Amino acid sequence: ASTTEKTIASSKPSQSLISDFEQAKISSFYGAGWNISTDAQMNGTSSAEMTLVKPGANQSIAALEISGEVKAGFSFPWAGVNFNPGTKESPNVDYSRAKELVFWAKGDGRTYNVMAFSSTAAGIPPTQTFIAGPEWQEIRLPLKGFDGLELTNVTDFSFNAGMPEGSFRFMIDNVEIK
Repeated sequence: ASTTEKTIASSKPSQSLISDFEQAKISSFYGAGWNISTDAQMNGTSSAEMTLVKPGANQSIAALEISGEVKAGFSFPWAGVNFNPGTKESPNVDYSRAKELVFWAKGDGRTYNVMAFSSTAAGIPPTQTFIAGPEWQEIRLPLKGFDGLELTNVTDFSFNAGMPEGSFRFMIDNVEIK
């Protein structure tokens, strides 16, 4: 095989649950885990932080709280968290047999977005929105709704606040891809 071939995706993970946030540290059951993601990588000035908070959805032990501030200064400002389903050795994951991203959300009533990335994508990533209201709500986003996402080579899912500018706070729990 040629060394110039694109990275071959790992198979779909053997379990659908990514994180239930019941552990002592922020972690995932597979992949490289959760990281802060902001427009700072594009010279923006938005900020975000993540922490475990109690209780979580449906009386679970904990959830992941994402908070920060979206600031103007970049044409597409964002701040939030990113989940990398792959590993350093195999960064791309094949979700072609999966149907949806499912998670519980609660927050300040703002509209948030989930951006999805694949190894071959360029430009603005495929995005779907959800509202994080005052009560826990199950959110189901069809993977086919991420228009243009190459499901055989997924590298990231990013849960973010975008415009309007200002402070934000939302929580997610029981994140899975089914």
